[in-house]
Amino acid sequence: MRNMNKRETTGFQSQVQDHMAPVIDLGTTLSLDRPGVYPVRVEGGGFEDRGVRNGDILIVNTAAAPTHGKLAIALSGSSTLLVKLEKLGRQWRMRRGDGFAIAGGAAEIWGVVTGLVREAA
Repeated sequence: MRNMNKRETTGFQSQVQDHMAPVIDLGTTLSLDRPGVYPVRVEGGGFEDRGVRNGDILIVNTAAAPTHGKLAIALSGSSTLLVKLEKLGRQWRMRRGDGFAIAGGAAEIWGVVTGLVREAA
């Protein structure tokens, strides 16, 4: 058996390694390590016009302030709903994907959608 010294190698370093981006940590990129930020999987449709499809994963921030036009997760009784937020004067209205409006008192805004992840099909 031969001893190999440091000058003998069995391969070479690829030049591509010098130009590769570091590994992306989705947990950090999507702020999943922060309190109040959760991934929520979409079940059903209704907001395809906003780019949200069945099976997508939404990143929801429960500490984010509601904003007119944003999507949010709302709790209504025992139901969890994806809604579009609309501000009318001082009142919030929530509109489901089918266009049905929910009065502000009938549901509670749980969190605001801040990101979307789609798995390759």
